[in-house]
This record gives sequence, structure tokens and C-alpha cells, in this order.
Amino acid sequence: MSLALQHITHSYTNVPVIADITFTIERGTVHALLGMNGAGKSTILRILAGDFSPLSGSIQLDNKTIPLQSPKQAHEKGIAFVAQEVDHALMSELSVLENVLLNQIVREKRIYFSTKAKEQEAKLLLKRVGLNINVKQPISQCSLYEKQLILIARALSDDVQFLLLDEPTSALGPKEAQHLIELIHSLKRQGVGILLVSHRLSEIRQLADKMTLLRNGHVVCTASPATMTDEDIVTAIAGPINHAKRLEKNLATAENLLEHRALHVKEGEVLVIYGLLGSGKSNLAETLFGARDPVQVTINGTKQRFCTPSDAIRAGLAFVPEERRKQGLFLNESISNHLSLHRKGLLRTKTEERHALEISEQFHIQPRTIHVQVANLSGGNQQKVSIAKWAGFQSKVFILDEPTKGIDVAAKQDVFRFITDVTQRGAAVLYFTAEQDEALQIADRILIMCKGEIITEVFPQETDAAELLRLAEGGEIIGSNHSYKTL
Repeated sequence: MSLALQHITHSYTNVPVIADITFTIERGTVHALLGMNGAGKSTILRILAGDFSPLSGSIQLDNKTIPLQSPKQAHEKGIAFVAQEVDHALMSELSVLENVLLNQIVREKRIYFSTKAKEQEAKLLLKRVGLNINVKQPISQCSLYEKQLILIARALSDDVQFLLLDEPTSALGPKEAQHLIELIHSLKRQGVGILLVSHRLSEIRQLADKMTLLRNGHVVCTASPATMTDEDIVTAIAGPINHAKRLEKNLATAENLLEHRALHVKEGEVLVIYGLLGSGKSNLAETLFGARDPVQVTINGTKQRFCTPSDAIRAGLAFVPEERRKQGLFLNESISNHLSLHRKGLLRTKTEERHALEISEQFHIQPRTIHVQVANLSGGNQQKVSIAKWAGFQSKVFILDEPTKGIDVAAKQDVFRFITDVTQRGAAVLYFTAEQDEALQIADRILIMCKGEIITEVFPQETDAAELLRLAEGGEIIGSNHSYKTL
């Protein structure tokens, strides 16, 4: 059994997105879809999910053309989609049980049903994905990882034949990501065909039987991952990458720019706060920006109290949250409007457009049409806008929470170059991440978070990825010559 795209072409508002896309997903295999942000990956997933029809081409199931004009039709054909932004597919006011069995409940249209039978059914589905939680609890109390598994369990309730996964591990810690990888292997053995979008090449090599590489909306090739090196893959989808350069700094005499309890960051410093899923790093990031309870911080030696994010912005802080669509963007507004948020007073259209074009070019935001709504951008380009909107504020401290989540290798370099630029002019960066390699690549200093507390300080030149992970899990380094400072 196979699911095939045949010569699929689509565009948004006359802007071409994908052209002549052709490849086939076989049941019982994992087919990876790779490409830069804006290459058309999300468009392909949404077409297969029935969100909209392509301008031309066809979808074939076992060599027979099928209509996919709605998610309902996709479900009926055994096709399920788990999006990167899982909250958009869940009903926040309902329980875990109701979310798992949502499609079934809608189909049955019953006013009364056996609660005990439904609970048992939901538990069995959750057991298949390795999740043991109270099915009566509200979905709002679940973690991002649990929500992803709940959506996969929902797909299994529809006897899924083909599962579409969009960056499923991008916001997960190592243990959660490994469990999800094992689940994908299990579903593959059960005969499910999986279309996987991921920017993590190590993940692709663990999972994929075949991969289709996209560049600028076109298929470059379909091949086995074993036949190409990582460099071959990156070059095929992106061309040569201009890597951000790491600058040597002397921070010994630099003044503290921001202080909060045991945390301090200096002028020109990149301070990484590294922690795993559930460590509390996002809570700390939001607290420092005044987005939670009132907080007292010291800026340039002066104590200040932030009761709202507006207080923090006035004090010179900028914040890029992990959940860009929910907290970092106005989805119905244009790129231009986002990049002009720093301006006050009378509207100066030409001045704002010039600034927006300059910043859009700097961040390589696609498409280059600055009047397009942010909702219509790929996830990676939305993240670029979420960061780039702060470029005009001349902030002193940038709080970046998982800023490279779900973005490609070239976009990461744009983010790193932005960090280099702002620190060169004396700003400080607080960089919150669960990615060991990123922490080691950009940090001047690293703080480890575990169970809501900063427990240790390390320096990138004195540690490695394995030690970071052990420390973040609350472990100790036995026999190490490194000295760690408990805060």
C-alpha cells in the first residue's frame, strides 16, 4: 500500500511555493522530507492532511487518485497529521480522554455513552504510545511531549495507515525524543507509513528508509540516507552555508548588565541557561521579562521591579518566547508591521518599509514580500520574524528561549550572527536551550538548570555534551578535573 504525490504544484497569493512535487510513501516505512525553511515542506504536509487542495497534480492511494479536500476526507483514508504546533489540534477546554477520542465522538454524534468504556479505550490507545496519565485531567495540564503522544494516540483511534509528523522532537529533551523515536520504529513495524519532517540529520539517519530533498519548492532528489553524507544533504537543500564566526572576548573587566539572585550577565556576554524539558528554564525566562509574577532585577547597578513585560521593555529587555505562534507573533499582521513595532508617533510608511526591507534581508526572511501575513510563513520564517522584530529596539538584554526550535541550519546561522552583532555593541544575551551542541557553540558561560533551580556554572571550553546532559539530569561528574560552581 502506498501514498503518492504526483506533480503537485501550489502557490499562496500568486507566490509559488511548490512545483511538480512527486514522491511516494510506502506503508511500513519512514520517508523523511528535508528542506530549508520555506522550501515547501509544511505545504506538502497540509495538502496531504486535507487542509487545502493543490492548484494542480494529484494524490494517489494504491495508484488510485483520491480527493483530499478536507481533514475529514484524509481521516477516512487513514491519513493523520501531527503538527509542530500541537495546541492548534487540541481542544484546550476538554479532557485527555475527549481529545484522544475526539474524532470518534464527533462521528458517533451520541449524547450519552459509557464513560467507563471510553476511559478503557482511551487508556489502551495511550498505552500503545507509552503514555500513562489520568485520562480525566484537562489537556491544558499536559506537557508538550504528552500532547504530541495524545495526538498520535488519536491518530491510532482512526486506524491510521499514514502518519504525517512535522518536527516531532524539536522541543523535546533527549529522553523524550528517544522515546518518540522508539515509538516511530514501533509504528513502522505495525505497517504504518510515516512522512517525517525534521532538521536533525542524526534523527533522519536513525529513522528514515528514504528521504526526499527539497530546494526552493522543487524536488532535488529522492534517495536512501545511507547514500549521502551530511554535507551532501545540506549542500543539496541549501547550497553553501555561511557559518557565523565565533569571536574571542575578554569579559574579565566587563560590568554586570543584569542581575537577578544568583544569575548575572555581563555586557557583551552570551550566557546560556541549559536545561532539559521540565527544568524550569522557560519559567525563568518569562519571569525575567515580567511575564509571570512581579520580579526584582538590577539593570546597570540600579534595582528595578518588573510587574509587566512593558516594564521590562522600557528597561531595555527583549524576549523571544519558545512558543512563537502563541506568544511571539501577531499572526494576522504583516512582516512589515512586526519589524516596525519599535516606532512611535506618526506613521511613516516609506521609512518603515525601508527599515523592514533592510531587516528582512539581514535575516533572509522568505518570501521577500514584507506585506505578507506572518500566518502564511513557514515555521522557520515565523521564528526569524519573532527575533527580527526586536532589531529596532536597541535593547540592552536579549532573552532568547529556544530560538532555533524548528529552524534549518542556515536560519540558525542567521540567529547566531544576530547574537554576535548585538553582543559586539555591548548588549547581553540570555540564551535558554536544551540543545547541548548549541550551548557549547555560542556560550561564553553556561548555567545548568535542574528541577527549577540553577545548580551549576560551567565554561564551554572545559566541558562537553555528555557532561552537560549528566549535570542537567542532576548527576555528578565522577573523577572529573573540572571545577563547578554551585550557585
